Amino acid sequence: MCFVFRCDGYPSIGLGHVMRCLALGSALRKRRCNIYFVMRDFPDNNVELVTRAGFNVKLISNSKYNKDAELTDYDQEMTAEIAQRVGAYCILVDNYGATTKYLRNLKSKGIRVAVIDDLADRDLSAADWILNQNIATTEMVYRASPDCIQLVGQQYVLLRPEFFLARTQQMRHFASNDTHILITLGGGNTAELTKNLIDSLESVVRTLEIRCIVCETDDKLKELRNNVNRSHHLIEIIGSTDDMVKEMLWSSLSINAGGSTCWELMCLGVPMIVIALSSDQYSNAESLEEIGCAKQLNVENIFTLPFIVEYMLKEHKLRSTMSEIGMSMVDGKGAARVAESLIQMITDRKIRGFSGTY
Repeated sequence: MCFVFRCDGYPSIGLGHVMRCLALGSALRKRRCNIYFVMRDFPDNNVELVTRAGFNVKLISNSKYNKDAELTDYDQEMTAEIAQRVGAYCILVDNYGATTKYLRNLKSKGIRVAVIDDLADRDLSAADWILNQNIATTEMVYRASPDCIQLVGQQYVLLRPEFFLARTQQMRHFASNDTHILITLGGGNTAELTKNLIDSLESVVRTLEIRCIVCETDDKLKELRNNVNRSHHLIEIIGSTDDMVKEMLWSSLSINAGGSTCWELMCLGVPMIVIALSSDQYSNAESLEEIGCAKQLNVENIFTLPFIVEYMLKEHKLRSTMSEIGMSMVDGKGAARVAESLIQMITDRKIRGFSGTY
């Protein structure tokens, strides 16, 4: 059984789309499915993350559009052609740039269309299957066909296998003298905001141990490193890492964006201060605060960060409660559930006479 994943992961859109597709791809591969990724041929599209994970990647020429434009007809034609060439039963699209027309044209090729979405702001009537793994989904209504399969909620969060494994092998303990702070704002250009956060934390009296995950291609990274040397805290700048589990298990508190990283932190029981960096992250940040596993911080209120950090570090029982809530909501098994759903969809359609595209 073969699937094609259409996603991208360059700085202006972050790594979330690629990372959750990698998690789902790993779960499907474990079930003996063949997975091909289709990505745009940009130098900073993090294709190497996918190839290092052992997946085949087919690149689409970047000469037909700019990075932040909607996916073009050319993109759709190439994606469909690749899917037909490899014998895919389904094309899974995780890209906000995939318009209604784009998805309908894919569907017209006789291949099943699956969509991973966060916003419910598009007509997805061409989709056979939709996944929204976010908590704030009860108010969202999809424009979808009556027979479309819809998976909604945090039980379907797509995490890589190492998160579930680490979760089962550790117990979190919090104390009022904790000092370990993780700052991770996603795969985009976040060095400047990270610098502003560190500047704000200078007023925290206790000496903090801070680890910052920052994209190595960020042109503000040098300035950030220079700033770190002047801090009274112990700060380490870490570039792109393949071992986020290690950094999260180390941390007593995380300051992070409101994207896919939240689910990883919840699975491992890390309390969070969440900063929404894009429109699709605001509802997540609000929901996480409402359920009690995070504190929300608006970018314009960074000056309040030191007070929040000092309070949360002192109140170790609060962090213990936040940790327990997060772990209870994200168990690390979501990718397995989603993989089984996709396989079941294909199996059911094959029984009805659909046999893939060859």
